[in-house]
Amino acid sequence: MLEEIGRETGWAYTTVKTLLARMVAKGAVRARKRGNASQYEPAVSPATARRSAVRALVDRAFQGAVAPLLHHLVEEERLSAADRAELKRRIRAIEKEVSRRGQGR
Repeated sequence: MLEEIGRETGWAYTTVKTLLARMVAKGAVRARKRGNASQYEPAVSPATARRSAVRALVDRAFQGAVAPLLHHLVEEERLSAADRAELKRRIRAIEKEVSRRGQGR
């Protein structure tokens, strides 16, 4: 696997090891020793990683506000009609759920 990463990225062995060590320190990856080698595996689910990445993007690029991100996606990325319809459907479903929970109090 290390050879694959090196071929794809041009990174040296030490660069890959440094990146993995940082990911272990941040809790994103777990390392286990297998003889002289280390075996790495994800420590967080893809959904958790995605949530963290989106939160970091919103915080850095949009000063913590989600609406400007959505505006950017709709305006600048030219969402397809199907993507816009899906976004509208999801917003309506969330609004319905929030409204339902608010009435249950």
